[in-house]
Amino acid sequence: MEDTLKHGEVLFANGKIEEAEKCFANILELDPRNKEALNNLGVIAFQSQKIENAIDYFDKSLKLDPFYKEAVLNYTHILKELELLNEASPFLYKIMEKYPKDKELKQLLNEIEMAQEPKRKIAVLCLPGIESFLGDIVDFLQTKYEVRTCYSNNNRDIEAAAHWADIVWLEWANQMAVHVTNKVPQIKDKKVICRLHGYEVFTDLPAQINWSVVDQLIFVAKHKQQIFNQKFKIQFQPQTILRNGVNTNKFTIAENKQNTKRLVLLGHINFRKGLPLLLQFYHELLKHDPEYYLYIRGDFQDHRLEVAALTMINELSLSNKLEFVDWVEDLNAWLADKSHILSFSLEESFHYAIGNGMAAGMKPVIHAWNESRDIWPQEFIFNDLNGFLHLMKDEKYDPQNYRKLLFENQLTLITQTERIREIIEELSNNISPSTDQKSSMPVQKDCLNAIVHWWNGLYGYGQ
Repeated sequence: MEDTLKHGEVLFANGKIEEAEKCFANILELDPRNKEALNNLGVIAFQSQKIENAIDYFDKSLKLDPFYKEAVLNYTHILKELELLNEASPFLYKIMEKYPKDKELKQLLNEIEMAQEPKRKIAVLCLPGIESFLGDIVDFLQTKYEVRTCYSNNNRDIEAAAHWADIVWLEWANQMAVHVTNKVPQIKDKKVICRLHGYEVFTDLPAQINWSVVDQLIFVAKHKQQIFNQKFKIQFQPQTILRNGVNTNKFTIAENKQNTKRLVLLGHINFRKGLPLLLQFYHELLKHDPEYYLYIRGDFQDHRLEVAALTMINELSLSNKLEFVDWVEDLNAWLADKSHILSFSLEESFHYAIGNGMAAGMKPVIHAWNESRDIWPQEFIFNDLNGFLHLMKDEKYDPQNYRKLLFENQLTLITQTERIREIIEELSNNISPSTDQKSSMPVQKDCLNAIVHWWNGLYGYGQ
């Protein structure tokens, strides 16, 4: 096979393009996963101006090996041809981690940096202590924009960040949003995004926000949007629903992952997490199979709930069948020998714990809450004791599938950040192509779709 590949490359170098193409095609008939042959066919297609075919070949080659440098470079040349070279920078930076001394990669990155227009400036504002949902989003924004975070309740810091920015991201529709939209004079000259997570709709805070200066309101759940519009009756557009996304790159499936009957409840423990119901159902489960063991990783946020829970644990003689875990430094490693991720919540907007567990190959077991069936796979949702026991006693256990379902249901960080990029570009008035670009837009769209597939491969799709 190696000799045939070299023969084809010699034919190509001697200008015998059709013969070279047949040679590489023959290789693929025998070995469809030959990345070199796919890459070479991509080069031939590109030189023949068959751009879409070239994209397809390079995409297939990179799915086999996301760090195959020759395909990366050739793919980047296509982006350059389509005047989309900026799209390559996040990938090239990632490739550079493996080839830190490569001159061609460095040259391409320098070319991108020289050609880039001044980056949009985005200020991300959030009250201190509740910025936990922002880490991955800020990391993504920093690959494309100039970003300044302000996790502070200091008015001077807030005003300085807003004054500096082109776009202001208000995390939560809470006291921060009330202050910025009413008390920061510069805000009226900025593009403003406000993301409402959930608890805010059960307060009066949204009624105090000056929505006239907000350009985009993001909800992470549809039912929170419905409650918002019913309760506040604010004639505000545009609104969009953008679900959270799991960073699958932070989690891996442990080798030989299996059903160990070790159950996990993750998150701060408040009334929403349904701990009393979990204890009752868990008590019933142990009657059927005493081998189960429950880990509750989180801190109590309500002392009355803590007293009630500890009392019930004593009453049901569960103290030897569960344990509370205050903190875990490496969550992925800690989940390696656990098999089921539980959600007994009464109400959620998304519930990251479910997705994090699935990304680590854990079977989700989800108590039905409003919109849970619209977000998570139906087969893992129960609404009574019998349904819970059925899920737990089901012998089918497929760690790879649980992770794969995150991608199939578009519940990953990749999907979330791509939509965020679209929203920011819309606000920046960068989505309307000029007249001379319109004819090439279908090819550009195919190219960008292929890039998304490449990104999925690079960051672990199907692992």
